[in-house]
Amino acid sequence: LWTAIELKQRNPELQIVLIDKELCGYGASGSNGGCLLTLSTKLPTMCRFFGESEALRLVKASEQAVTDIQAFCQAHQIDADLRLDGALYMASNRSQVGTMNPVIGALQKHGINSWSRLDLDHARRFGGTQEMHEGFFSPVAGSVQPGLLVRGMARVARKLGIRIYEQ
Repeated sequence: LWTAIELKQRNPELQIVLIDKELCGYGASGSNGGCLLTLSTKLPTMCRFFGESEALRLVKASEQAVTDIQAFCQAHQIDADLRLDGALYMASNRSQVGTMNPVIGALQKHGINSWSRLDLDHARRFGGTQEMHEGFFSPVAGSVQPGLLVRGMARVARKLGIRIYEQ
């Protein structure tokens, strides 16, 4: 749906047809848990697999996607229960303390760090648990109800003239 909508908006003359064995959003695409997370915490790993330039592009694109989804929902009046209230990464045992340091260092090195270390008492209150040894917060994350989002996207796609055949 995202690709079809993007293509149709770029070139309204295109004739686009989507075919789905079930309903749009059935299965994995409609049940991702509703997480709007970025790839920022994967930067060091992606650098090893894809190279630094591509890894940086992917992190930036994933962060842009969070705000793009919000803007899309607002522009098309899609009530997808979208909330951009951030993400909390925490160390729930002592062996996890410090594991975010290389990630934060790599993000800071490239000037794309949205994460901040939280005071431990604040992190425990924020996370709702005393079983935390370290916490980091990024405002560039949130949640969405994936079924509502995909239904809204299908409505937008049909309105744009994209033909959808389900079942």
